Amino acid sequence: MEVETELRESLAATVGMQKAYRHLEAQFDKQRNVLEAIKGKSEARENRIHELTRELGQSKRSHKRQEGDARQREVRLQRALEEVDRYKKKAEEARTIEKEGKKVMQSDQNSLALENKKLQKQKAELLLAFKKQMKLIDVLKKQKLHMEAARRLAFTEEEFVKVLDMPL
Repeated sequence: MEVETELRESLAATVGMQKAYRHLEAQFDKQRNVLEAIKGKSEARENRIHELTRELGQSKRSHKRQEGDARQREVRLQRALEEVDRYKKKAEEARTIEKEGKKVMQSDQNSLALENKKLQKQKAELLLAFKKQMKLIDVLKKQKLHMEAARRLAFTEEEFVKVLDMPL
């Protein structure tokens, strides 16, 4: 009865740990999706930076051809440079976030692997303990049968002695 209770508690604990593992795995998948979204945004921003850099080159060539509009083009060039800087900063932030996300995912993955290994070890220990308990139960059953047989033999021996000692 106590063994069954312990077994039920162990199984309940295992189920709880499996639920926790699935929850952590779902969080890990969510983080991976967020990271992929950030990567997509980063690539789009890098493409935009590349486009703006190309536009900047064209602006410089136009500036040489059109001296009269130099002030207007200078203002536009300055705006484009500021935008490039903003996008570079955003791209750098995105890379930093991506690196941090990778670190977090790696640490989560490592902790999940360790937890999984721990759970596997606990499972093996529980199975081993259960097998030992089953062997012990079998030994105890055999001992009980032997005790009953010995008791019956003792009664039979006593009856035999009484029969021999009986006056005829």
